[in-house]
Formats: sequence, structure tokens, C-alpha cells
Amino acid sequence: MVLSDLDLSHNQLSVLEVGCFRGLSSSLRFLDLSSNQLSSLDPASLGGLRVQANLTHNPWHCDCKLQVSMPQLDLDPSSLAEVVCHTSDLPDLGAVGVPFVMLAEDWDLCLSLRRTTDVAMLVTMFVWFSMVIAYLVYYVRHNQEDARRHMEYLKSLPSRQV
Repeated sequence: MVLSDLDLSHNQLSVLEVGCFRGLSSSLRFLDLSSNQLSSLDPASLGGLRVQANLTHNPWHCDCKLQVSMPQLDLDPSSLAEVVCHTSDLPDLGAVGVPFVMLAEDWDLCLSLRRTTDVAMLVTMFVWFSMVIAYLVYYVRHNQEDARRHMEYLKSLPSRQV
């Protein structure tokens, strides 16, 4: 006997643990997670699961994780407009109360995460570059006297005329 439909609706689920669908990826065809308390969907919790799903009537927080997870699911076309953002990483842009599919068409919710990574990389490169410059200044200042003596020595050597 193979499990092809799994109805977990109306169960007050708030989190899907990583690996909760382990072993079902080959047989499961439909997953109903509607009318729960799910606000986030971690791609790792799906574990490679590719099914038709109903995610309506959950208080979704629309963020990068949700945007990465959605392509793994074949959302029921009749329910697309009912997967609504209750909170969002983009609240100032009017994302709250908007169906997720409309938001995902217009915005890259992972952009803020990438922007943070870019800033961290830029700061790291600036600090590294500053350290190199500081070391060069230190080296030159502490070796000026040795450089002068070496230059005087070179000047005192007889030069050959060609």
C-alpha cells in the first residue's frame, strides 16, 4: 500500500520539521496543509518532495525561504490567490495582505539576504585592504633609516663607465 494523498489540514501545525516527509517523495502526489498555523516553509523540510499542494489559510510570512520553497510545490491553481502574506520582509512595499504569487512575480525576496552578504563582503575587503596599507606604511616608516644607509652605500660604490 502506497500513500499518495496526505491531508494535514486543520491541525494547528505551526512548523514542519526537517525530514518530516522522508520516504514519501516517490509516492506522495497531493499534500494538503491548509488551515493550519504555518508561517514559514523551510525548503529542507520538504526534502525534495515534489507534489501538488494546498497551502491556503495559513498566516504566511513571505520571505526568501518561502520563495525558494514554492517552486518545489505544484500549488493547486484554484488556491493560488489564497496563499496570502500576513507578514513580510517587505512590509513597507505593501506586501502584507497580498497573494504570494503576485508578490513573487514582482519582487525577489532573497535580494535583502544577498544585499546583506554583499555588504559583509565589502566591509571584509575594506578591512583587509586597510590592514595591507597600514602594514606598508609601518614597514616603510620603520625601514627608512636602513634604506638611507643602503642607498648611501650604493652611491659610494665605484661606478663603471661604459
